[in-house]
Formats: sequence, structure tokens, C-alpha cells
Amino acid sequence: MSNRDDFPRSVKQVLASRVAHKCSRPDCRARTSGPQANPSKAVNVGVAAHITAASGGGPRYDPALSPEQRASASNGIWLCQTCAKLVDNDAARYPVATLLSWKRAAELEAHAEVGKAMQAITPARSPKVTGEEIELLMACAEDGIIGRLRASGEEWVRAGGRDFADSSDRAVATLYVDALLSLCARGLCRHDRGLRYVLTSAGFKLARGFGPMPGSDA
Repeated sequence: MSNRDDFPRSVKQVLASRVAHKCSRPDCRARTSGPQANPSKAVNVGVAAHITAASGGGPRYDPALSPEQRASASNGIWLCQTCAKLVDNDAARYPVATLLSWKRAAELEAHAEVGKAMQAITPARSPKVTGEEIELLMACAEDGIIGRLRASGEEWVRAGGRDFADSSDRAVATLYVDALLSLCARGLCRHDRGLRYVLTSAGFKLARGFGPMPGSDA
């Protein structure tokens, strides 16, 4: 009997569908399925990869997770076969926070593209933005305000009434602070005064091109 907490078929299908069957690595984004020569079959080069390993000793293994959590969609990311092998062979270079960022970006991109013609979605995908940048843009798409907050030696970002931080993982706050600075460097956001940043017109256009955050009331 296997000691691995592998994904069931239904979870694999969900992970692939949530990113439109594209690799979630931002600088790859390869399509992972297409037609075979046989008209009744399709080819697939995608993999439902574990963010934290399916068994002890594997890359990024988290013993705190239950078998059910380890085999759930929340612990999976859809990648092409090449990228799946890369992230597992070099786990130190690709920690959990990085894979979660890729997953968020790929899902948000797919969400923004659903039901839209290609000419309508192309402007929203250029320039390329990270998962954290997309989340900040979507969170402040209405008022355009992002706060860069500091307290007790900690620094984090607030947008749309949400604090982009995790008390159990300080790296999360750093990722979003870096994302804010990157938005400024791209000309999508600018420092207003004090701890306040605001979207530029280009930032508003990009943010609203992504549509409302999934699960929001908008």
C-alpha cells in the first residue's frame, strides 16, 4: 500500500481547469493539453504537482497537514512536466510561498480571461505581472489606494480593506511590499504621501481589466 497522499482524479481535473490547462509558472504558461493525431483522443503534458510533498522526505513536506489536506486542491498546483520536475528537484529555490504566488497569478489570469475574446484580454496581460501584483491591483481597483504600513519593526501592505500579511510567515508580507514597489517601478502606482500609494491611470486600467476578485460581491 502506498504511503503517498496522492491527488484523486477529480482534484487533478479541478487544478487543470482553474488555470485553463496552462502551466502556472509565470515565465512558462505553456498549454498542457491539445489534440492527438487520433481525433478521438487528446494529449496532456500537465501535472498536478504537490506544493508540499505527498509523503515524508519529499520536497517542502509539511508534517502538520492531514492526509486529506495533503491530497486536496489547496495543496496542488498545475504545471507542465518540465516545470513540475524543476520545482521538485530544486525545492530550496522554489519554496511554498513562491508556488502559492504562481498559483494565485495563474488562477487570477484565467478568471480575468473567462468569456472574453482574445483581443479583449491581451491588453490586460501586458505588462506581465506577478500573482501578488495582480492581487493588489484587484483589491484597490475601486479606490486606487494602497497603504504601506509599519509597526513594531514589521512592514506590510493594506489594500481594499485587507492586510496582505500572515502572522505565521513573515515572508508573505515581504512579497507584497516588493509587489507594491514593483508596481511603482512599472508606472502602475505612485507614492502619494506618507504611507499612502495610489494607482496611476495605467494602473487603474490594468486593475479593472482583471475584473472583480473571485468570490467578491462585485
